Amino acid sequence: MKTIINKKTNKTCQNKKQLMPAIQEKSEVEQSPREINLDNIFIKDPWTEIANLLKQQMIAGHNLRIAILSMLNIMSAKLNKPMCLMLAASDPYVGMSILKQCMMMAPENAYKECGQFKYEELFGDNSSISGKALIGLEPSAFTKTWMHLEKMLTMGATTHTEVIKSKYNTFTHSHRAESLVSVIGVMPDLKDKTYSHPVVLKLPVQVDEYPLSNFSILQDDKTPNVYMEVALARIRETLARLQPMAVDIPYADVLLNAIKAANPADPERKMEMILKTLAICCIINNPSPVNQDEIIARIYNIDIQKLRLIKAKASSATNQNQPDVPHVLKATKVDYFYVWLLLDDMLPVKQISLSDRQIKIFEAVKRINMGKLGNSFTEQNIVKQLSQISTSSAYWVKRENIFEALNNNGSEDISPSTIYNELQHLIKEGIVAEGKYPKSTQKGFYIITSEAGKNIRLPHPSTIIDSVYQGQKVKVVNPLTGNIEEI
Repeated sequence: MKTIINKKTNKTCQNKKQLMPAIQEKSEVEQSPREINLDNIFIKDPWTEIANLLKQQMIAGHNLRIAILSMLNIMSAKLNKPMCLMLAASDPYVGMSILKQCMMMAPENAYKECGQFKYEELFGDNSSISGKALIGLEPSAFTKTWMHLEKMLTMGATTHTEVIKSKYNTFTHSHRAESLVSVIGVMPDLKDKTYSHPVVLKLPVQVDEYPLSNFSILQDDKTPNVYMEVALARIRETLARLQPMAVDIPYADVLLNAIKAANPADPERKMEMILKTLAICCIINNPSPVNQDEIIARIYNIDIQKLRLIKAKASSATNQNQPDVPHVLKATKVDYFYVWLLLDDMLPVKQISLSDRQIKIFEAVKRINMGKLGNSFTEQNIVKQLSQISTSSAYWVKRENIFEALNNNGSEDISPSTIYNELQHLIKEGIVAEGKYPKSTQKGFYIITSEAGKNIRLPHPSTIIDSVYQGQKVKVVNPLTGNIEEI
């Protein structure tokens, strides 16, 4: 037996020696980057999946656009495109619930949930916030630190001088915070002037369209849904793979002309907002192929960038005359389709932000003012028309007439007290004015501008000419409706 074992051992050793070259050859082949088909693991169309998951939570219509934009903003800092979004909700729990649902779909390394965001978090060891979206789930989450966060969003850094008093002297010490962050929060009303900087996109949430049953998502004792758990894990991992990329937008001038045509306040900031949104959409639509490096990194639980750094150094040592050229993505009209879907008619022309109800009241005042003016003023000059309306009480409108105009369906949708409060806001914003009727204590209201609450309309995707499709028609899935559209 002993001899047999030795013979087998020797034979085995010989076989190993014979196999070694084949193993080494196979190893060398596998070391080169190679695409691996993992279509059943990562999601090919994240937009539709995100929309479907939100629809399952009964988020629809205007709120669905808001929620998808929230997801995009959560990913913005991770992709080196920091942005700021504030959801205006009269019921803060609605805004908070929508953000909670978005956070369930986002990779954990893309955001940091904040209560009352403090100076210590910003000027202390801020490594935990760099490259992340700060999500405040309280209406006053960023009130104390907003001045510094505003500077971070616009300049990338901010400083704070601390005054230190001792028994015998007073010292000052300057702290500097330099981090790439996005900011997403909830505010009680669009009338809130706290976040008035043009870098902030403020969007109203339709509280009435949000079902009360959805508040159960905030409860910890909710029975887990296995299918939902798997779907959420898939979308998180799909988005977690995304990395910052340079994006070339060859049709940027077309978008800039559309913005300028609306004559908005701060056109540069609005253009920046659109271009960042477009770049993020392009990155999401063009994930890097899955290769062996990623599989190894996941198995060994190491950072894939470290693995690629080692390979890059090895490659540069053997190919010294071939410098690495950074890959640049080309934004197509398909990428722009999602921007148009989310931002068209959403960016206010002027810095004034009005709710849907305030716009309805303004339109009612305008309709009655212009209707009374009628044919008595034939010249189609809006400036002279507004001047005529303001100087003659015959064209003004009483509050009770506005009430009747807004509740002409037989039910009281908007109360007189609400109309009064909203009129005061419109007066404060310089959109509507009031005056006393001659020989009367009653007040009349009239418009002092022809447009209010007007938003920027973006070019339709079918008009965009890019270097890939070159004007040819292409079919895309609309994640909001689920329908296939041709652009």
